[in-house]
Amino acid sequence: MLVFGTAKEKNKAAYEVRLLSKSNIFNRGCLIQVGVILPLLNLLNSFSSGKKKTTAQENATAALLKLSKHAGGKRAIIENDGIRSIVAVLKNRFILE
Repeated sequence: MLVFGTAKEKNKAAYEVRLLSKSNIFNRGCLIQVGVILPLLNLLNSFSSGKKKTTAQENATAALLKLSKHAGGKRAIIENDGIRSIVAVLKNRFILE
């Protein structure tokens, strides 16, 4: 769902990754191994307007933050030029309500 789903499904998938990555290092490692970093980074830039953008970006950003606590997560974020995407969202487009 995180790659091929609708906008609503992608948001829900990012939320689920956020919850799973919150609980423990084992979950983080498994999520990183199955390749969730790149789809989460792509999700940061995929919405152009509206509340769904904010929610999806919040979920993707929070999930990436949790996944970055794992060495493999840090590496995957850096290798996929994720720092730039994360900073851009936080700096320019992330709307806190």
